[in-house]
Amino acid sequence: MAVSNDFFESQNVVSNFAQVIEKAFNPYDDKALRVPFYLTSSYRKRLKVPGVSMIMNPTQVAFRQAKRITTRDTHAGKVFFHWTNSLGRNNDILGLEFTGRTGNLNFRTNTLFNGMYGRYKTQIDGRGPIEWLNKISKNTRDASESGVAEVKLQGEGYSSSGIAKLANFWNLYALTREPIVDPRTGAPVYYYITYSSPMLGNTFITFIGHFNRVMDFTDDANEPFSKQYSFGFTALSSIPSMDYLYNTLTNNLQTVFINPI
Repeated sequence: MAVSNDFFESQNVVSNFAQVIEKAFNPYDDKALRVPFYLTSSYRKRLKVPGVSMIMNPTQVAFRQAKRITTRDTHAGKVFFHWTNSLGRNNDILGLEFTGRTGNLNFRTNTLFNGMYGRYKTQIDGRGPIEWLNKISKNTRDASESGVAEVKLQGEGYSSSGIAKLANFWNLYALTREPIVDPRTGAPVYYYITYSSPMLGNTFITFIGHFNRVMDFTDDANEPFSKQYSFGFTALSSIPSMDYLYNTLTNNLQTVFINPI
């Protein structure tokens, strides 16, 4: 499938580079400044379904790109055939391998049960339903004084609860299983991964392609609340193009720094 840069519009310069670099190494203490991986697809965009904003970014991303070369043995020796594009490049399709951990999936982690269940949990056990409901009716008269409580994340900053990580994990799993052809329109479905890393400076890349396998994971009883996962992605193209990433990256750096590059 050929993909043009016009298919997916995106700026590729991080505006506040200093804050991004700071949060890239410690990204979970402030939600507003966090630069996560973001994964979505043209299928989700058409249905207006949000993509996956990673709560726990992958711990490792491996880039692998072979050369298109065929070797033939002849009487005179080996002959190498380089299969090039119109620009004379013989690069094969880029493959990405993502590996990560879910973080702590324990429901008790950073999650406060401040809703009706949490408030009256101790009163439910050992009591009849009528007595319990009467108790609720009486106590709700004072709700205006204390406010209506609800399930929320603990702490004033950004704190990842176990239930949020669990939902995020299965959202990612679902994305790797979604259609490659839109069942309604018959159009090919393109998947996008927006990637940010200190290695890229103040540039971020959007890879366009497809998942080459469903996400792998193991449910290990020895680690009941933390799971390792991995998935592969075939990048048919990217914005900016990997062929011109060096030029794009250095130009973006020069917008922030005056050091010689």
